[in-house]
Amino acid sequence: MSVIAKSESKNSLRLQIGSFWPTIDIRHFKVKARVPTVVDDEAAFHFLQRAVLVFLDDVGLYALNQKEQGYSTLSEVPAEKIGEQTTQEILFESAIFAYAKKLIIDDYQDIDLTRRAGEDKLKEVGDSANAWNAEYLKNVRMFLGEPMSFVGLI
Repeated sequence: MSVIAKSESKNSLRLQIGSFWPTIDIRHFKVKARVPTVVDDEAAFHFLQRAVLVFLDDVGLYALNQKEQGYSTLSEVPAEKIGEQTTQEILFESAIFAYAKKLIIDDYQDIDLTRRAGEDKLKEVGDSANAWNAEYLKNVRMFLGEPMSFVGLI
């Protein structure tokens, strides 16, 4: 994950994901995930939307199951609190941010990221996309209470 980026956001875009899930502020995403300034707020919003779709598919009926147990929002689900967020809220955000960052790297690979003549950054970007995908999978598994590693036998 070696993409170096400076982020700034001039808009106050917020991604609302139904009533159960926390709202995602684009500014927080761009700062926390160190999103490059070449990615404007509207593009970042789109990448987050796509990441949320993947996340919701991967967690399946989690929200419905929690609502059936009487929890109307993710913040109400019993979990340790770290700072102002529960571990579930942190893992939710971390998973979505990681996958959105992977999507950004995939989408922006054709941009010339060479800093100095002869220094090719494209290979680093490709490697970091794999690392962000692995980070996403690790966060989803932790979110679901499953072991972080998984081995499938063929």
